[in-house]
Amino acid sequence: MNKAIRESFFSNVVFLFVQIYRILFAGKFYIFLSLAIAWDLTCVILGHVFHDPMPLEAVFYVMNLVPMIILALYLSMTLVSYEKENLTIEALFSVPGSPYKVWLYKLAVQFIMLFFVQMLFAFISFYFVQDFAIEVMISHAFIPVFCVANINFFLSTQFKSGYTAGLLTLVILFFLLLLSAFFSAAPFIDGTYWNFYLNPFMKPGNMDINIWNQKLLYNKTGILLLGLVFMYFGLSKLRNREPFI
Repeated sequence: MNKAIRESFFSNVVFLFVQIYRILFAGKFYIFLSLAIAWDLTCVILGHVFHDPMPLEAVFYVMNLVPMIILALYLSMTLVSYEKENLTIEALFSVPGSPYKVWLYKLAVQFIMLFFVQMLFAFISFYFVQDFAIEVMISHAFIPVFCVANINFFLSTQFKSGYTAGLLTLVILFFLLLLSAFFSAAPFIDGTYWNFYLNPFMKPGNMDINIWNQKLLYNKTGILLLGLVFMYFGLSKLRNREPFI
């Protein structure tokens, strides 16, 4: 029994490292990651050269949310299309037991990697640009990234081309930007709850901190649930193997 458990644990660890290697080096993710890190470091250097560090409100968007969304788009865009192009997707549908287990494992590896990259960007921002609650930066930037990755994953199961899914996800993100701007400007509704890009460091000056934290909680809970819904429908689409083989 113990031997079987050890063998199962070892095989899962090997599979984990294989998936991490494939994500990093089988595609071009390492190039995107290098460019994103270079972008953050460029922002740091420019701030020191001109003695004008980036304001905290901009750090959230420029050094964390935007580069993370780009990385999430690339990873989720290639999650299904890579298996199609390399003719390995049929093997994933042929594994013993539920194929959901394999796809959930691949999604988990993707999100673990994105989470650690988000931590790296947050630490760069914290140590070289501005002081802030680092756990706030990580959580509030990662949840929209999680949702974007799942939207793109769902669309990747609907179209044969991962690039088509990525383009449609960009259209959706632009629409969410317009929607967030509309609700934020509308006098008849509280746009805080509907702002997909809500910045936790942009608290209105006259708002009580407890009320603000409650609004942030509702906002990010809704985005997290939206991401889980898209993940569910993406996995449901993978139940039918014929469109992918």
